[in-house]
Amino acid sequence: MKHFIMAATCVALLSMVGTAQAATVDWVGGVGSWYLGTGDTVWDSGSGGDDAIAAFGDDDGWTSGAVIDPNIVISAGDDVFYEAGGGSDWRMDQNAVVNGGTLTISAGGKLTINASGDADGEWTQFDAESVLVTGAGSVLAKTLNSPDPRGNPAPTAVSGGAFILGSFRGFDGQVMTIDIADGGRLENDGQLHLGWWDRDEGDLDVTITVDGASEIDLTGGDNFDILGGAAGGLGQTDLLFHYSWDDAGDVPQGESYVVNFTDHAGTLTVDRSGILVPIQTGATGGEFDFSTLMDSITYEDLWYGKDRGAAGASIEDVPAGILQGTGLSGATGDFFGDHFVVSGTTGSSGGAPPYSAADDNYKLTSIQGAYLGGSLPGDINGDLAVDAADFGTLAGNFGTGTLASEGDINSAVGGQGDDFVDAADIGIMFGGWTGDSPSAGAGTAAAHYDAATGEIEVDVNGVVNWYVEQVGSQSMTGDAPAGLPLAPGLVTDNDTRIGESAFAPFSYSQNLGNVAATGILDDGSLQIFWNESLGGALQSALVHIHPVPEPTTLALAGLALCGVMASRRRR
Repeated sequence: MKHFIMAATCVALLSMVGTAQAATVDWVGGVGSWYLGTGDTVWDSGSGGDDAIAAFGDDDGWTSGAVIDPNIVISAGDDVFYEAGGGSDWRMDQNAVVNGGTLTISAGGKLTINASGDADGEWTQFDAESVLVTGAGSVLAKTLNSPDPRGNPAPTAVSGGAFILGSFRGFDGQVMTIDIADGGRLENDGQLHLGWWDRDEGDLDVTITVDGASEIDLTGGDNFDILGGAAGGLGQTDLLFHYSWDDAGDVPQGESYVVNFTDHAGTLTVDRSGILVPIQTGATGGEFDFSTLMDSITYEDLWYGKDRGAAGASIEDVPAGILQGTGLSGATGDFFGDHFVVSGTTGSSGGAPPYSAADDNYKLTSIQGAYLGGSLPGDINGDLAVDAADFGTLAGNFGTGTLASEGDINSAVGGQGDDFVDAADIGIMFGGWTGDSPSAGAGTAAAHYDAATGEIEVDVNGVVNWYVEQVGSQSMTGDAPAGLPLAPGLVTDNDTRIGESAFAPFSYSQNLGNVAATGILDDGSLQIFWNESLGGALQSALVHIHPVPEPTTLALAGLALCGVMASRRRR
């Protein structure tokens, strides 16, 4: 294949300085082909041309030889298909002389780059300055052996090939942003590479952002050993992050890679063949020991980094923070389980291809909406519903869990929860309930507090969840009664709050005993919270305080509160 930059290309670039201009290039032909022959395309370049060569200066995508830097737009009703002519690589060729170029696919538009011709499929040298795939039904796809829209027979390529973000045609300091937004989808039958294994240019910066309900699907087509033979090969791995070496300076090239999920329910799926992070540690000829880098990397490794040990000079640790959630990662001290859940498994990149559909199952799902204020609070498993499955996870970790994925979904400073899975989390989950629920009337809750003794009495009627707390303080000094009327319901009893939750409405009146500090002021901090039903919003009311403490009592109360703050935290 044609994987080297020729000197003639550089001469052509230099001759264009000062002549390039940005222009929006819209696809205006509905369903059709990017280029399958003269006159087959219907692009509007703003310069009177209506085919790919007139619009981009080339029929294999957009190259740096074009006289414009196109802002390519594919939108509603557009279905654009690229079939390689003679196995040429498809390109969007940003470079340091002619500026970046952009691609926007929106409102259900679709661009399909079909792998064909060569044994290792269609290579895609994707070097655009920015790419946006936004809106439900909007797709950027590199597929394997798809039939072209004119009804020609599908080709018979062996593999989907390499889809390279930041290829060997780039330049020093190259920056790329890829945004998959609002239900958009990026799919690739082959291998998605960030950077390239022997890239000569330094400081490549690639950021992929995925928001709620958007998808990256890299399954399928991974049945060819890229760089096989003497180089050792990259196996059939779906996702690779390359860190290359500056031969002249004898230092790392300094790449920066980020895959950042910014909202709830975004996903990334690879085959069982998984993820690799090859890191070059020396000049060409001894740069990669592929045989020792074929250990599959997990999503957690991309979050926390991975210590690969000192097995050899060619082994380098995987850096933390490649995978991020709202800009946070293991590099910032944050927990993977507060941002993501994982299904399926990853295994060795080796083995005989092709892999079965059952292996297309290693999936990452963002659960950032599990925090209060997220897009779907309480949806722990990321299936876009708040239902019995989520409650089962929370109930199984009740009193012991500390992560959002375990049910600690209430927001505190920094949105990190409060290290309790208790009635406060159930209040958020029940408030956002979307699953089946029994009918219920208008539930009520009230509480009375004796400032002299610390006793609290509650009266709940037709609720599924209630708890009392002194907001902003640790006030619960005594144990809740050993047998609340609905025991063995989910009883919350910790230094922060006391309450009870159930999956069906209940009613009772109960004196909880001396469970709070004495002398709490009537300042609005002592409150009772409740949900009247599944799907009923979390409500609150002030606890009735009596009697109002005298000034001398307030001084004693201050001393008591100091003792409370030093008390143990009960789970």
